[in-house]
Amino acid sequence: MKRFLLAACAIVALAGIASAQEDPMTPRYGNTVVVKSAAGEELKLFYNADHTMSATNAKGESMKGTWELKDGNICVTQTEPAPKPEDTMPATQCNPFQPHNVGDTWTLGEGENQVTATIVQGR
Repeated sequence: MKRFLLAACAIVALAGIASAQEDPMTPRYGNTVVVKSAAGEELKLFYNADHTMSATNAKGESMKGTWELKDGNICVTQTEPAPKPEDTMPATQCNPFQPHNVGDTWTLGEGENQVTATIVQGR
């Protein structure tokens, strides 16, 4: 489940804004990114202007981390719980950044790795 949390955070971080705003992450601040896996698992992501973020799944499990826009990518690093040495997924996941607005829904990935994401107003 923790792998799903981190992977979904990285994938969903692909949402931004299609305007000339200085900070393309603005649509996320104070809002919720809801991610649903192909298996029906739901994850809620919360991004903050101070480059911190958190995520909670339907079971109440949570993680915290940081995010960064770098070289056209959005990179999410899990900090809590700290990744264990035996984890096969790296603590930092980067994906290409794509713009989206509050209210947008989009699909990423394929097959069992496919997720649907929506930026929902409010937390």
